[in-house]
Amino acid sequence: MASIDDFLRKNGIVPKTLTDISDEHLRVHKIKDPDEYYKEFSRTGFDDFIDCVNYYPNRLLFVKILEALGDFRDVFEPFCGSGLLGSYLDLNMRENHGFSYKGIDSSEHAIERAKQRAILNALNPDLFYQQDVFDYETTHEVIVGRHVVNNRYSGVNRGMVGKLCTLTDHLFFIQTNYRNMDDE
Repeated sequence: MASIDDFLRKNGIVPKTLTDISDEHLRVHKIKDPDEYYKEFSRTGFDDFIDCVNYYPNRLLFVKILEALGDFRDVFEPFCGSGLLGSYLDLNMRENHGFSYKGIDSSEHAIERAKQRAILNALNPDLFYQQDVFDYETTHEVIVGRHVVNNRYSGVNRGMVGKLCTLTDHLFFIQTNYRNMDDE
Protein backbone atom coordinates (compact mmCIF):
# COMPACT_ATOMS: atom_id res chain seq x y z
CA MET A 1 0.00 0.00 0.00
CA ALA A 2 1.33 3.43 -0.94
CA SER A 3 2.00 5.82 1.93
CA ILE A 4 -0.51 8.65 1.67
CA ASP A 5 2.17 11.26 2.36
CA ASP A 6 4.48 9.82 -0.33
CA PHE A 7 1.56 9.69 -2.78
CA LEU A 8 0.56 13.31 -2.13
CA ARG A 9 4.16 14.56 -2.39
CA LYS A 10 4.69 12.67 -5.65
CA ASN A 11 1.60 14.43 -6.99
CA GLY A 12 2.84 17.88 -5.97
CA ILE A 13 0.53 18.16 -2.97
CA VAL A 14 2.44 19.47 0.06
CA PRO A 15 1.13 21.33 3.12
CA LYS A 16 0.53 25.06 2.53
CA THR A 17 -1.41 27.73 4.34
CA LEU A 18 -3.48 30.68 3.21
CA THR A 19 -0.53 32.92 4.06
CA ASP A 20 1.17 31.40 1.00
CA ILE A 21 -1.26 33.35 -1.22
CA SER A 22 -0.13 36.71 -2.53
CA ASP A 23 -1.69 39.28 -4.87
CA GLU A 24 0.06 37.72 -7.85
CA HIS A 25 -1.72 34.41 -7.17
CA LEU A 26 -5.20 35.92 -7.47
CA ARG A 27 -6.91 36.95 -10.72
CA VAL A 28 -10.45 37.56 -11.81
CA HIS A 29 -11.49 35.61 -14.91
CA LYS A 30 -14.58 36.06 -17.01
CA ILE A 31 -15.75 32.68 -18.29
CA LYS A 32 -18.59 31.39 -20.45
CA ASP A 33 -18.64 27.64 -19.82
CA PRO A 34 -17.70 25.11 -17.11
CA ASP A 35 -14.76 23.66 -19.03
CA GLU A 36 -13.26 27.14 -19.36
CA TYR A 37 -13.68 27.49 -15.58
CA TYR A 38 -11.79 24.28 -14.88
CA LYS A 39 -9.12 25.07 -17.47
CA GLU A 40 -8.33 28.38 -15.74
CA PHE A 41 -8.64 26.80 -12.30
CA SER A 42 -6.05 24.13 -13.09
CA ARG A 43 -3.92 26.06 -15.61
CA THR A 44 -2.97 28.48 -12.88
CA GLY A 45 -2.28 25.62 -10.47
CA PHE A 46 -4.96 26.84 -8.11
CA ASP A 47 -6.61 23.39 -8.00
CA ASP A 48 -3.37 21.90 -6.67
CA PHE A 49 -2.95 24.85 -4.31
CA ILE A 50 -6.41 24.18 -2.85
CA ASP A 51 -5.39 20.54 -2.31
CA CYS A 52 -2.18 21.78 -0.62
CA VAL A 53 -4.10 24.09 1.72
CA ASN A 54 -6.44 21.17 2.47
CA TYR A 55 -3.53 18.73 2.80
CA TYR A 56 -4.35 17.42 6.28
CA PRO A 57 -8.13 17.14 5.77
CA ASN A 58 -7.53 15.42 2.39
CA ARG A 59 -5.07 13.03 4.01
CA LEU A 60 -7.59 12.07 6.69
CA LEU A 61 -10.45 11.81 4.21
CA PHE A 62 -8.50 9.51 1.88
CA VAL A 63 -7.79 7.17 4.81
CA LYS A 64 -11.47 7.24 5.85
CA ILE A 65 -12.60 6.46 2.29
CA LEU A 66 -10.26 3.46 2.10
CA GLU A 67 -11.66 2.22 5.41
CA ALA A 68 -15.27 2.78 4.28
CA LEU A 69 -14.73 0.91 1.01
CA GLY A 70 -13.93 -2.31 2.84
CA ASP A 71 -14.79 -5.16 0.47
CA PHE A 72 -16.42 -3.02 -2.23
CA ARG A 73 -14.83 -3.70 -5.61
CA ASP A 74 -16.72 -1.51 -8.12
CA VAL A 75 -16.07 2.17 -7.36
CA PHE A 76 -17.32 5.16 -9.33
CA GLU A 77 -16.29 8.80 -8.74
CA PRO A 78 -18.32 11.55 -10.42
CA PHE A 79 -16.68 14.99 -10.59
CA CYS A 80 -13.25 13.34 -10.34
CA GLY A 81 -11.47 16.56 -11.35
CA SER A 82 -7.71 16.08 -11.60
CA GLY A 83 -7.97 12.46 -10.44
CA LEU A 84 -6.21 12.81 -7.09
CA LEU A 85 -8.64 10.65 -5.10
CA GLY A 86 -9.18 8.14 -7.92
CA SER A 87 -5.46 7.64 -8.49
CA TYR A 88 -4.93 7.08 -4.78
CA LEU A 89 -7.80 4.59 -4.56
CA ASP A 90 -6.69 2.64 -7.62
CA LEU A 91 -3.08 2.58 -6.47
CA ASN A 92 -4.10 1.16 -3.09
CA MET A 93 -6.99 -1.10 -4.11
CA ARG A 94 -5.88 -2.57 -7.45
CA GLU A 95 -4.25 -5.51 -5.68
CA ASN A 96 -7.72 -6.53 -4.48
CA HIS A 97 -9.02 -9.13 -6.89
CA GLY A 98 -11.67 -7.64 -9.13
CA PHE A 99 -11.27 -4.00 -8.04
CA SER A 100 -12.56 -1.57 -10.63
CA TYR A 101 -12.45 2.24 -10.50
CA LYS A 102 -13.99 4.71 -12.95
CA GLY A 103 -13.89 8.51 -12.67
CA ILE A 104 -15.80 10.95 -14.83
CA ASP A 105 -15.94 14.70 -15.16
CA SER A 106 -17.67 16.90 -17.72
CA SER A 107 -14.52 19.00 -18.13
CA GLU A 108 -12.22 17.87 -20.91
CA HIS A 109 -9.35 19.70 -19.24
CA ALA A 110 -10.00 18.00 -15.88
CA ILE A 111 -9.93 14.57 -17.53
CA GLU A 112 -6.73 15.48 -19.35
CA ARG A 113 -5.15 16.32 -15.97
CA ALA A 114 -6.54 13.13 -14.39
CA LYS A 115 -5.01 11.02 -17.17
CA GLN A 116 -1.66 12.78 -16.67
CA ARG A 117 -1.88 12.06 -12.93
CA ALA A 118 -2.65 8.39 -13.67
CA ILE A 119 0.43 8.14 -15.90
CA LEU A 120 2.58 9.83 -13.21
CA ASN A 121 1.45 7.10 -10.80
CA ALA A 122 1.96 4.24 -13.30
CA LEU A 123 -1.81 3.70 -13.57
CA ASN A 124 -4.03 3.21 -16.61
CA PRO A 125 -5.17 6.64 -17.87
CA ASP A 126 -8.38 5.02 -19.11
CA LEU A 127 -9.63 5.07 -15.51
CA PHE A 128 -10.90 8.58 -16.33
CA TYR A 129 -13.55 9.59 -18.88
CA GLN A 130 -15.13 12.83 -20.00
CA GLN A 131 -18.88 12.62 -19.56
CA ASP A 132 -21.69 14.56 -17.92
CA VAL A 133 -22.99 12.79 -14.82
CA PHE A 134 -26.61 13.41 -15.86
CA ASP A 135 -25.93 11.44 -19.08
CA TYR A 136 -24.31 8.56 -17.19
CA GLU A 137 -26.40 5.38 -16.87
CA THR A 138 -24.04 2.60 -15.68
CA THR A 139 -24.74 1.36 -12.16
CA HIS A 140 -21.93 0.74 -9.67
CA GLU A 141 -21.53 -0.97 -6.33
CA VAL A 142 -20.43 2.26 -4.61
CA ILE A 143 -20.02 5.93 -5.50
CA VAL A 144 -17.42 8.01 -3.65
CA GLY A 145 -15.95 11.44 -3.92
CA ARG A 146 -15.02 14.72 -2.39
CA HIS A 147 -17.36 16.68 -4.65
CA VAL A 148 -20.31 14.33 -5.08
CA VAL A 149 -23.11 16.11 -3.25
CA ASN A 150 -21.62 19.50 -2.45
CA ASN A 151 -19.33 19.99 -5.41
CA ARG A 152 -17.33 23.00 -6.50
CA TYR A 153 -19.48 23.38 -9.60
CA SER A 154 -22.99 23.61 -8.21
CA GLY A 155 -23.14 23.38 -4.42
CA VAL A 156 -25.64 20.97 -2.83
CA ASN A 157 -27.90 19.69 -5.57
CA ARG A 158 -30.94 17.50 -4.79
CA GLY A 159 -31.24 16.53 -8.45
CA MET A 160 -27.66 15.28 -8.42
CA VAL A 161 -28.24 13.25 -5.26
CA GLY A 162 -31.33 11.72 -6.86
CA LYS A 163 -29.44 10.88 -10.06
CA LEU A 164 -26.55 9.26 -8.16
CA CYS A 165 -28.94 7.20 -6.04
CA THR A 166 -30.25 5.64 -9.28
CA LEU A 167 -26.71 4.40 -10.03
CA THR A 168 -25.89 2.69 -6.72
CA ASP A 169 -27.18 1.40 -3.41
CA HIS A 170 -24.10 2.82 -1.66
CA LEU A 171 -23.42 6.55 -2.02
CA PHE A 172 -20.44 7.60 0.11
CA PHE A 173 -19.87 11.32 0.22
CA ILE A 174 -17.42 13.26 2.29
CA GLN A 175 -18.63 15.94 4.60
CA THR A 176 -16.90 17.77 7.39
CA ASN A 177 -18.99 18.75 10.36
CA TYR A 178 -17.28 22.05 11.17
CA ARG A 179 -19.91 22.93 13.79
CA ASN A 180 -18.59 20.22 16.13
CA MET A 181 -14.90 21.02 15.74
CA ASP A 182 -14.82 23.51 18.60
CA ASP A 183 -16.62 21.09 20.92
CA GLU A 184 -13.78 18.56 20.91
